[in-house]
Amino acid sequence: MAPEQLVGKGASIRSDLGSWTRASRMEEFKELPFKSQRVIGFLLLMLLVAILLGAIFLARRHFRQGRGDRKGAFRLSAFIFLTQQLAWMFSASQVPDFREEIVLIGIQLALSLLAGGTTWLLYLALEPYLRRYWPERIISWNRPLSGRFRDPLVGRDVLLGGAVGAGLEILALARNLAHEWLGQPPAQPFVLGATESLLGGRFLGAALIDACSGSVLFSMMLLFLFLLLKTILRKQWLAVVAILLWGMGIYGVNLPNVVDTLFGAVFAALVLFLLIRFGLLAMIAGLFLGALLETYPLTLDLSSWYAGSFFFAMASAAAVYGYAFFIVRAGHPIVSDGVLSV
Repeated sequence: MAPEQLVGKGASIRSDLGSWTRASRMEEFKELPFKSQRVIGFLLLMLLVAILLGAIFLARRHFRQGRGDRKGAFRLSAFIFLTQQLAWMFSASQVPDFREEIVLIGIQLALSLLAGGTTWLLYLALEPYLRRYWPERIISWNRPLSGRFRDPLVGRDVLLGGAVGAGLEILALARNLAHEWLGQPPAQPFVLGATESLLGGRFLGAALIDACSGSVLFSMMLLFLFLLLKTILRKQWLAVVAILLWGMGIYGVNLPNVVDTLFGAVFAALVLFLLIRFGLLAMIAGLFLGALLETYPLTLDLSSWYAGSFFFAMASAAAVYGYAFFIVRAGHPIVSDGVLSV
């Protein structure tokens, strides 16, 4: 192939990339053009630090007072640790050098312990307050945590969360269409590492496990943030407004845009609706399906090279929410005998 053909081909590929893609090794360092971006990014970082410090303080206090569900906290943190390790085993590229392999294992163990420890802190900090002031929002969550996976209430909240999670994906597609209708560049994908599911079979499993553990950890952090804001502001509606502004800021960091800002607010509103109306388990189920649909490509073209990834995601979702539909019936038939009688 001639050099000019290669250049032309490279140019066409470059034109297909999103506007957020930058060749970092070929461009000079430039400061962010918007001061608001730096401010929002700094505030989000400080917010994360505040969540972790607050969780450490409250978890230490509850631990010393003998309060909190320590067994549940251990089970949840162990789940996060094991899923992080399992996802790494699926997606990591191992090396034949023993020393380098030990370094890779050590780094991943540290990251998994960090995720599991953060989950333990958040749960031990949250659970006493939830049990005292918001017990109806963790009833369905405590049942699978104690081994009651076939409880109809668990199935109900998983199905409700899945319905809202599907709505989140429809909202994401509408966001992309809005960019196209307004003649703007394509929207930046929200889920980090969304292209990893296209790398092969083992990466499909890693992306699925990451969606599962990520939805749990993100839900715990969002719940802690909401209760923290509710305590500081003394009003639930003020805490809701603060979360909505936070959702708008998430999208304003990378690409200041009215469409993305409104999408962030609606996204946060739907997640808060799940949390306030149905509780923690419903929020986790909704975020899981939303992440699943966002991480894997969507297509009905069976000849497409990534159709297998799509059907793997749909089979995984059907297994989770099909089981939820099975247990929510509590042994009752789908269609009563009287309906079919002549």
